[in-house]
Amino acid sequence: MQSSYQIGDLVHIPQAAQLLDCDVRENQLVIPLRVVEIKQPKLGVVTHVLRSGYVQIYCEGSRWSVEASSLYKV
Repeated sequence: MQSSYQIGDLVHIPQAAQLLDCDVRENQLVIPLRVVEIKQPKLGVVTHVLRSGYVQIYCEGSRWSVEASSLYKV
């Protein structure tokens, strides 16, 4: 799956999206330490694009991994 996101893109994270707190090893996610389903929409900045269909974002002071299909460019 090819992602159209690039590092530095501002993205909209819709309500009910799942944010995963996990490390990345060899461009793959490892077992998440924490999973949060957000209650209201948020904005984030893309920090890393993974081949696994996930995008790492910086949002509200933390780094999260989110499915690329759950995000929208602003």
